[in-house]
Amino acid sequence: MHPDGDLRQGPEKGRGVRILGRLKQNRWEDAEGKTQYRIKIVADKVEFWPQFSKTGKNDDA
Repeated sequence: MHPDGDLRQGPEKGRGVRILGRLKQNRWEDAEGKTQYRIKIVADKVEFWPQFSKTGKNDDA
């Protein structure tokens, strides 16, 4: 992860990620009066784990 907390460069494919935080649900009514919902992940901490090969062994070791 970049020092400024930017996750857009994210982990490579095959790496594990652990996100510690909470879920936040937003609810609103649209122009047609229908109730809409959105759930967001609010991350307090993001950890990237080592990449594992198809054999289940750690490729970073």
